[in-house]
Amino acid sequence: MVKPPLRTKTLGTKVSEEEFAQLEAAASERGLTLSEWCRETLLASVNGQEEKSADSGRADQALMAELVALRAILLNVLFKLANGEKPTADFATLKWPHFDHYIWPHPNR
Repeated sequence: MVKPPLRTKTLGTKVSEEEFAQLEAAASERGLTLSEWCRETLLASVNGQEEKSADSGRADQALMAELVALRAILLNVLFKLANGEKPTADFATLKWPHFDHYIWPHPNR
């Protein structure tokens, strides 16, 4: 595994109490420290990238869960075919509750 380059330089700026609170809230929303959020936001701006939204992690997680579910369905169909069985229309419309948990998590979890 390649180690990232050692960070030895420091940037600093002064902000008002209100601005500081806004910056902290933005970092917290993303689950980052203020320092991590500032670094990521500044570098994204310099590199012409959009700032990641707070929902991007959840969207990535949902997309990954969908891909895993599709993989499981495909494997089940291929398994049936390999065993000489014919997948039925009912099989294609089955609910897959163990994947729904990852895609649509219960709000109390």
